Amino acid sequence: PTQKNIKCLEYMLQLSSNVDEVVLDPFIGSGTTALACEKLNRKWIGIEINEEYCEITKQRIEGDK
Repeated sequence: PTQKNIKCLEYMLQLSSNVDEVVLDPFIGSGTTALACEKLNRKWIGIEINEEYCEITKQRIEGDK
């Protein structure tokens, strides 16, 4: 497990992608990258083997809207 600062991810996403582009996170964990993508109007695809983390990501995304 690693912690990722959402502000740092937002900065990196702004530098490396454009609005409406798709960002792939092959290890989505608790969904911080997905949250940053939602905030910056990027589409995203997340891959996670652990169903518990998938549920956490879903809850975070739904709670953010």
